[in-house]
Amino acid sequence: MKKRCILGIGNRLKEDDGAGSVLAERLARRELLSFDGGSTPENYSGVIKRERPDLLIIVDATSMSLAPGEFRRIPINKISADCEMNTHSMSASYLMYYLNEHVGEIIFIGIEPENLGFGEDMTPPVLDAIDRLEEILVQEREMDIEEV
Repeated sequence: MKKRCILGIGNRLKEDDGAGSVLAERLARRELLSFDGGSTPENYSGVIKRERPDLLIIVDATSMSLAPGEFRRIPINKISADCEMNTHSMSASYLMYYLNEHVGEIIFIGIEPENLGFGEDMTPPVLDAIDRLEEILVQEREMDIEEV
């Protein structure tokens, strides 16, 4: 059985950008190894290195030109500071590069946001995506998620 770790990224004060953060909090309540990295996910690099998971799943709001609330697995090589995939976190690509030698595999899941304005309320499509993604991850079916 693989040791899995989920790292949610997101700013809860920017509406849908908080999706990864909210998802990580929910998964932690379900007793999964999960961290709410908020807008500074690099703060969790030490604990992730110590845990040495076989699989690290990173979730963040990501502009992919899809309908709001759609989510996809994004290959690591498609995520970079100059890439068209915008994770709203410049440190995400650097964090993955840094952690790569300390984990077995990294999967990045992006959730298409609808609104990234200031506010704490998420839009219905993104809230629905969080619900669906939570169940997929609890059931360890992350590889069933379509790749972008």
